[in-house]
Amino acid sequence: MKKLLMVVYLSCLVAFGVFNQKQFELKEVNEEIPSLLEDNTYSATLKQWKAEGYLDNHSFMAIISPSLFVLSSDSSGYLTSLTEGYQSFLTNEGLSNETVNQVYEFDQSQTSDQYVLFEVDVTETGLYTLALDYYSLTETIREIELSVEVDGKTPYFEASQITLNSFYEAPSEFKVDRYGNDIMPNATQVRKWSHAYLKDTLRLQEDPLVFLLEAGTNEIKINRTNGYFKLGNLYVSNQVTYQSYESYLEENAFQTGNKTGTYTVEAENPTLKNTLSVRYTTNKSPSVTPFGLIENKLNIIDGSTFKTSGQAIYYDIDIKEAGFYQLSMKVLQTKEYQRVFRTISINGKIPFEEARNLPIKSSSKWQNHTFKDDEGNPLWFYLEEGINTVGIEASATLFRPIYEDIKTVMAGINDLALDIKKLTGNRVDENRDWDITTYMPNLANDLRGYGDMIKNAYEQWVSINGSKKASEVSTGLKLSYQWLYELADKPNSVPKNISKLSGTTNSVLQRLGILMPLTIDSPLSIDRIYVHGSQFDLPRANSKWYVNFWVSVRRFFASFFTKQYNDEPVEGELEIWVNRSRQYVNLMQQMADDEFTTEFGTRVKISIMPNEDKLILAASSGAEPDVAMGVAGWRPYDFAIRNAIVDLRSFDDFSEVANQFMDGAFLQLIYQNGVYGLPDTQNYFVMFYRKDIIEKLDLIVPDTWDEMLSILPELQRYGMNFYVNLSTTNAFKAFQSTMPFINQFGGTIYNDTVTEATLDNEQTIEALRFMTELYTVYSLPLEVGSFYNDFRYGKLPIGIGDFGMYVQLLHAAPEIAGLWDIAPMPGVLQNGVVNRSYDGAATASMIFKNSDLKEEAWDFLKWWSKKETQVNYSESLITSMGAEYMWNTSNVEAFREISWDESHKDVFLEQWAWINDTAKTPASYMLEREISNVWNKVVYDGVNLRTAVEDAQVIINKEITRKMIEFNFIDRNGRILKPYVLPTIENIERWVD
Repeated sequence: MKKLLMVVYLSCLVAFGVFNQKQFELKEVNEEIPSLLEDNTYSATLKQWKAEGYLDNHSFMAIISPSLFVLSSDSSGYLTSLTEGYQSFLTNEGLSNETVNQVYEFDQSQTSDQYVLFEVDVTETGLYTLALDYYSLTETIREIELSVEVDGKTPYFEASQITLNSFYEAPSEFKVDRYGNDIMPNATQVRKWSHAYLKDTLRLQEDPLVFLLEAGTNEIKINRTNGYFKLGNLYVSNQVTYQSYESYLEENAFQTGNKTGTYTVEAENPTLKNTLSVRYTTNKSPSVTPFGLIENKLNIIDGSTFKTSGQAIYYDIDIKEAGFYQLSMKVLQTKEYQRVFRTISINGKIPFEEARNLPIKSSSKWQNHTFKDDEGNPLWFYLEEGINTVGIEASATLFRPIYEDIKTVMAGINDLALDIKKLTGNRVDENRDWDITTYMPNLANDLRGYGDMIKNAYEQWVSINGSKKASEVSTGLKLSYQWLYELADKPNSVPKNISKLSGTTNSVLQRLGILMPLTIDSPLSIDRIYVHGSQFDLPRANSKWYVNFWVSVRRFFASFFTKQYNDEPVEGELEIWVNRSRQYVNLMQQMADDEFTTEFGTRVKISIMPNEDKLILAASSGAEPDVAMGVAGWRPYDFAIRNAIVDLRSFDDFSEVANQFMDGAFLQLIYQNGVYGLPDTQNYFVMFYRKDIIEKLDLIVPDTWDEMLSILPELQRYGMNFYVNLSTTNAFKAFQSTMPFINQFGGTIYNDTVTEATLDNEQTIEALRFMTELYTVYSLPLEVGSFYNDFRYGKLPIGIGDFGMYVQLLHAAPEIAGLWDIAPMPGVLQNGVVNRSYDGAATASMIFKNSDLKEEAWDFLKWWSKKETQVNYSESLITSMGAEYMWNTSNVEAFREISWDESHKDVFLEQWAWINDTAKTPASYMLEREISNVWNKVVYDGVNLRTAVEDAQVIINKEITRKMIEFNFIDRNGRILKPYVLPTIENIERWVD
């Protein structure tokens, strides 16, 4: 099969070669290939439905209780008795007057997709909304994910990935660390019933989603794709409408300024929030409360985390007297020449239409913002006596048309660029003229049409923000449509200027890719919230200049006396340097103070190490710490070979501690017979794939590289491809990219004495040939700027990515939530087993030899690496800093218990078992470089593989000899003075077990 595919690809390459020489003998490229990613968006579908005359304004309401669900043996759920106050919830919300005795609960022992089925009779064909009551039971950091089918079909793309929010609360009083700084509090999920309309995941549609239901009986299926919950009533109704502000005032018998009570709320003390991502931060301005002269007070909502449409925070305010009140906030909105929008809700409901998208202008300083109508008059909100919940939700719905236009243009440009590259053989020749319009007669019109769309997006942007002044988005949009017009005026020059269209960082495609998320980015920092009458004068938003000056003077002199900047070592205190950001280090220090010092009696001082290279200078000057953590996985070897750090095997209980990790994770941490570090974090390389695309193409998820090759023709037929790490734009291909192939094919890179390289052994040659033929024969993309972006847009719907890619997709790609999955990376079938070996080292910890507290340092590493500590740290990071702060622990048992998606954890664990880090040697850096050079020479320069390997062997062996002489393993005549022990999995198993 593999040889047959190779012949087919070689034939294609020959054809393209002839095509480059005889461009006018080609057939037109406008052959009829069905579009894979057809325009099936909600916006397009809704527009079509309304054009066909379907309405959503008819009056209708149907309530389907759980007892009416159509249950089947494979639905993986069951009816359960009424619990958690559901009946009281219905009464309080005014949702139903009927008694409900049962709710539906999804079976938490099932990890596969589950569903509920129900039927609804409607009297009139039209558009209807779906709403439901749910009680979150999910324990993972992901939101509840659903998909909806109507009569067996998913009506549009957004219906395949709907999310439901969970709600969180945190203590209003913050703990402080040893320096008096506030510590980010842990948030806990609030278990409560909620009522929600089904909305798009991005929350860009202003109204809930609607579904086309035919008159008569309709079968609706709700699939649970992630998260667990109890399901109460389902509601099918007409589209939600909101009363006008005028009718709202009349309904509540408005009297201007009839209340004088004033209520002030600190923004960093919300009652609830619907995401863990919204965090608090420190602002040092003296006008911000609470104020800390030296200490870092968590005193504002962090605008960099409160910026995504749909994020909401809620405040309970105890109103003494019912009536109308104004709502003001002290905010910082620095997105230059742009407005951001917020939606206000009162007691869970939007009070009137005008409260849906309230603008807040930009300012370089703090400002007091009172919500007003379009004419500048303050809005009045009616609050009942007692507790009222005020909700503030980020909204970017007004920017949706701009976002969608950019997305459409990007897809169109990508298709055009692909067609042009097919015609030109992907070769840019400044001296060749192309008659491209003969083969792409619509090219000029297409480019001009895309230019018009971006120009219209620019004009909408200016209109919404009320300013023509240059901002990052407006400038980018303007440049993009100007370039498209220039290319449209001279279509035959497009092949020469393809870099303007796509590919480079300055191209229209890449620029639009950067702008697209910025168009819906709505950051807003909040210090205080005021509920007040008309007679209330808001406090100054910013301090006067002399107050700022006096505070700066006080802060300067106080800095000489605060213990925060005291780096003097304390006798008996363990000094630890950590190469991580402040958020991670602060939590480590807190846990060390609360747990480790309490248990062992040893004080610990943890400091941020911004640059690992400082360790070298510190060690050479005798100023190194006792322990270094978070250092690159290869770093301990460099210190070990210079006798600067402790062999951890010298501690009696080393094997007990080491058993917590995968054996292959130690390979980089070994020098001779010593182990000089503990794995700290782990990188996981797995295969990511778009379920929607793979299923639509009816392709398999490949388990081996041969299976991967078998799906390539169909992928490439639609302009798609497969991604491996060799496709990075970096010319240097590290061991992480090359050694997995060599290990999977059973190759070796050293002889038994580690005195010569063995890149010319047959298994290694076979691996190198496969690595290069992926590009020279099978046409994988040579350079990919961002696999993450190409995966989101469907250009590369399958490929190999790491843990960072996983976190990005979970938390920064909501538009494809539920549409992607992971699997173990492909490997090589050997003796009935697929070898998936990979390099997974991330960071490590080590103890310095000059430390006077070696035993205490070892106690700390034991405490830190144990399961209970790692689980606590992982969960605390998420609940205090947000769901994106996922801790990739190297402790296997701790990993099993952290709150991640269970099915994904199983995939990670399966791949993790194949970790096979490349062992370090004195000259391994040269081997790494030359393997990279071999690949580059063959792929880019067309050099024969054997020739490239022979040249590399000479260079590598010279460096091996030089380094082995330097470290006294051989003499200048090549005689072995002492054997070099090459670490192997077998060695580690023997030492540990």
